[in-house]
Amino acid sequence: MADFLNSCKPLEPPPIIGKSSRHQPHCGTQTEATMDELAYSINRTAKVLGVGRSTIYKLIKTGQVDAIKIGTRTLITTTSITRLTQTRREV
Repeated sequence: MADFLNSCKPLEPPPIIGKSSRHQPHCGTQTEATMDELAYSINRTAKVLGVGRSTIYKLIKTGQVDAIKIGTRTLITTTSITRLTQTRREV
């Protein structure tokens, strides 16, 4: 019986696929099942652009970025963020 217990290997947990990065710490590594983010939260958008949350809300109000609501969350599309940064670069 002792030989049997010594020869057993511990089970490895299954890979996590489809979980949002919101619940997992970001380690800078990519998993096999990655999907480009289509939208950012208000906080993340503000951090990416280096501005405050109130500025993001002003950009939404003036139509300079596209916002979508999912439940209570407001998300900013990454395409509108890219568009905003490209038009600002040309000014």
